[in-house]
Amino acid sequence: MYKGFTKAWRRELDSDLWLMPPIYHRVWYCLRQKVQHEKFLFPTNKKYGVWVLPGQRVTSYQEIAEWCKWSEWGREKIPNKKTIKSVLDYLKQEGMITAEGNARGTLISIVKWSTYNNIDSGKGNGQVTPAGYKKRMLKNEENKEEDKEPKPIVVKHDVVEVIDFLNSTTGSKYRHSTKATVAIITARINEGFTVEDIKSVITKKAKEWKGTKYEKYLQPSTLFSPTKFEGYLNQRGENTGQKIVKTPEQLAREEILRNVETYT
Repeated sequence: MYKGFTKAWRRELDSDLWLMPPIYHRVWYCLRQKVQHEKFLFPTNKKYGVWVLPGQRVTSYQEIAEWCKWSEWGREKIPNKKTIKSVLDYLKQEGMITAEGNARGTLISIVKWSTYNNIDSGKGNGQVTPAGYKKRMLKNEENKEEDKEPKPIVVKHDVVEVIDFLNSTTGSKYRHSTKATVAIITARINEGFTVEDIKSVITKKAKEWKGTKYEKYLQPSTLFSPTKFEGYLNQRGENTGQKIVKTPEQLAREEILRNVETYT
């Protein structure tokens, strides 16, 4: 049975992560609970083991997917490994985790683990006293000033072009300065999709959803969702019945992802 606890800061409700699809929160929460709270000697097939430190975990995309499964009307839902990779890429981009992988697994480390964990030593978070907890809370309050300075957002031209196209096509007013919007578009571009791919999805779904009850879903979190975007892009045309042909860049990206997932 698990003992102890980790911190959940109220300011997370105002973070960009909170604006992302629910699977992002689920993965982030599971990682925080599943990492080591004390040193652990991870066994290998060599004569030696590997020390996994507090705030770290040796895992795989498949294991994380199993952690994050849920049930809908009695049916088990498990996210696919490509979705888990997209979430981890986002967490790395936001500086929340680091991840190093090889054929034996992936070592994930929570950045600034002490922010979420309630231990002063290696005794384990089940040993925290109320006095010690209060002392650390006061210390964190003193360091809050570091978080108050907003970091400038550097937005690529491609992202600006996508946001402007989304606004002009749907009549929306999304800003270039909104970190969640920028992050989800950047994530799709980093996966190998082009600006034209993204514009194609916007055009297609706007034509399909405008004037219907689904018009409210013409938003970045739905259109550019890591679990839905590629399906929207390859959706059969309404009149031609033809499937959109994938670009060489997309095919190369899929081949890379298949090779990565083979070893994780």
